[in-house]
Amino acid sequence: MSDHLNNLIDDFNDRSFIYTDLCSSSSSYYSKCKYIFSIPVILVSSILSILNSNIVDEKQMKLLNISCNVLIALLMSLTNLFKFAEKQQSFKIWSAKFTELNHSLQTQISLEESISKEYILNFIEKYDNIVSSMDFEIPEHIKKKIHDKYKTKKTLPIVINGVEKSPENRIRIRLTTLT
Repeated sequence: MSDHLNNLIDDFNDRSFIYTDLCSSSSSYYSKCKYIFSIPVILVSSILSILNSNIVDEKQMKLLNISCNVLIALLMSLTNLFKFAEKQQSFKIWSAKFTELNHSLQTQISLEESISKEYILNFIEKYDNIVSSMDFEIPEHIKKKIHDKYKTKKTLPIVINGVEKSPENRIRIRLTTLT
């Protein structure tokens, strides 16, 4: 039983760590996407303002205004459709929550000689609550990258085809029994 609980807390320690990396990477990815779509809008708007003040040919300016406004509207619509800003912020928050959860366990492991079953159950409940609150999908290329980086080194969450780590990478934790 002790080995089972030891493996359980070790696995959830790994999973929370992996989720931190997944969420952090996803936040960075969506942040880049947000800027990739925002920068052209800013540039096109600025250039259009400059051209509006300098070009006198109304017919030429009308076509340019229509074209640029369509481009701006398209870029802004795509940004809103894909919810880059919302996804970036959500993944940033989830990353912070998983980091906090992982740090609390690391602190518990380093400061205490043993970990109670009650602490393990509370940890797993917090972990499950964070996972169930995630309402955006982690991009596949990030899942694959993290999977390849940590397989057999850490126990992976099911979201990236959970793989149990090899026995030589396991940590040993002393557990207390509740009466």
